Amino acid sequence: MSLKKDIVLACEIYPPDIGGPATYAYELREQLLLKGFTVTLLTFSDKLRAEGVQGEKIVAVSRKGNVLRRSIRYGWKLFDLANKGSTIYAMGPVASGLLSVIIGRLKRCKVIVRIPGGRAWETHCQRASVPERFEEFQRKSHKGWVRILEIIERYVVKNADHIVVPSNFLKNIVKDWGAHEDRLTVIPNAINTPISKQPHKEESLSILAIGRLVPWKGFSDLIQAFQTVMRSHPQATLTIVGDGPERAYLEKLARETNVAAHARFIGLVPRENLSRYWQDATVFALPSGYEGFPHLVLEAWAAGVPVVVSDIPGNTCIVRNGENGLVVPYQDSAALSNGLMALLLDAHLRERLRNNGRESLSQYRWERIIGEIITLLNFLQ
Repeated sequence: MSLKKDIVLACEIYPPDIGGPATYAYELREQLLLKGFTVTLLTFSDKLRAEGVQGEKIVAVSRKGNVLRRSIRYGWKLFDLANKGSTIYAMGPVASGLLSVIIGRLKRCKVIVRIPGGRAWETHCQRASVPERFEEFQRKSHKGWVRILEIIERYVVKNADHIVVPSNFLKNIVKDWGAHEDRLTVIPNAINTPISKQPHKEESLSILAIGRLVPWKGFSDLIQAFQTVMRSHPQATLTIVGDGPERAYLEKLARETNVAAHARFIGLVPRENLSRYWQDATVFALPSGYEGFPHLVLEAWAAGVPVVVSDIPGNTCIVRNGENGLVVPYQDSAALSNGLMALLLDAHLRERLRNNGRESLSQYRWERIIGEIITLLNFLQ
């Protein structure tokens, strides 16, 4: 039986929106098109209003209005786009995932849902005064809107035809949600960024961090660690690329710790414009409390920038301490500052981790990962 190549990608964000899920959706669409699939992409966006030729169609649903109105508009469009025999590939467990499962049943479509993380946990962390570790959150009971999101996540993983997760850590979490082992596949993130051959400014002491400015990303720990670094190395700099609800707090913390003159908050930067920041970086720091799969580590390896990451399961699934990066305890600013200084001051260590990081990239290239996705699509026929 020939593989049916009609795919509907149900996304929640897509370029020009910024973020890992947007980048992943864009690159997955490009790879499927290159392999001869007919791809229709549906996303929430007020910036994007584009429809290409057959096989390259993009449909944007406005984010205006409340959650119910947005969901109705999105669901109606998805119902119109999905046909019997097509496959819906949803990029998240809640907004796109729930509607994909419902409409997949109505239209008799196969539904794959990719789970990059937990929406219930993120919502809880945004409301809590102290962020809770992802794995600890799973062991507790919750109420209100957070509980509703948990119910949706569990319904989706139990009723989709197949679930894709980027790491074994998330596989175990999603199994606890009720996903069936035989309908659950680990397919890691992928990267197409070419390996940089440009030399770095080895004389600089520049720390780079990129991400959403939210409590669980560990930027407050990084600023405190940078304060320690500056005591020994006052010429060091810290560049934080990204935006979010914690920006004002983090800028205040930088002033209170007397590092504001050496800490730059850049704001949002499109992925295609990040190369200048990678080029200037001596070290990349990822001190977060949760990563389903640390895509930015792949970007750092491709750019030739050695990494220091927290010891959470999502990071340690690809970073091996002392081999292709340094791993330090989460929320331990002293250990983080020690890791940063070790890399800032040891050119031989940087070079070894840089080379090993580049070697590690081979298993995360799109030419390999798209083969795993096509194998899954074929299996579901």
